[in-house]
Amino acid sequence: MGNPGAPGQGQPGQVWQLREFKIAKTSHGSTGANRLTFKPVTVKENPFGGLFSTTFDQSDFRYTWFMDDFLESVDKLTTLSGDINDIQLKNSREALYNAGQSTVDNSNDYLNQLLPEFNLDLRDRIQAELVRLGRDSVFTPADVANRATTQSCAGCHQLSAGDSLGNNVTWPVEDTALRFVHVREDGELSTALTDFFLPHREGVLEDFLAAHADGNTCSTPTTSAALAVESDEAVPTLGGATTH
Repeated sequence: MGNPGAPGQGQPGQVWQLREFKIAKTSHGSTGANRLTFKPVTVKENPFGGLFSTTFDQSDFRYTWFMDDFLESVDKLTTLSGDINDIQLKNSREALYNAGQSTVDNSNDYLNQLLPEFNLDLRDRIQAELVRLGRDSVFTPADVANRATTQSCAGCHQLSAGDSLGNNVTWPVEDTALRFVHVREDGELSTALTDFFLPHREGVLEDFLAAHADGNTCSTPTTSAALAVESDEAVPTLGGATTH
């Protein structure tokens, strides 16, 4: 809604692993017949876990760039709002670092990757950025890493459950029956959905309807939306989010 022409999105949840696909209209061979295809793309706001540790190939330019660019994300990650919907993992080159899949294990646990014995340099740089922002009394580098994990697929679905995020904020905990999924086969919804995500979306929808009560219509399809399939760029939702 509010972004007609954007590609459909599929996010299958294979057991303990999440991936993302774009639904795209393509022409079939010489016949030119249109068909819908599921194109595999990277998982958004989900950096490859190894980038947080020194195990990543340090001759790869992304290793150095990521350490610089992640600092750009600290501001929005450490929002002083108590609403988990306001946490964002954004930087100007984030598409370079997205993983191909998000697995529920230590490979996608950014705090585990950031432990001092793995990447003391990045941890110290995050601490310096917190000092610069004046938030070092509220957040630690561990909080920043945990907040980054919440934005990943595996973090949102399971890894972050019950994690302390600093500023007296904790990621929702699910009962055993709802671990990994947000919607059970019988329709039961997770605490994260009922208490946090859905109320936020309700507010976004109410604001949208109020803004268009005078008859204003949605925008027309945009070139950026059409290109999103090929470029693998995230297309924001009506509320501006690209995850959850």
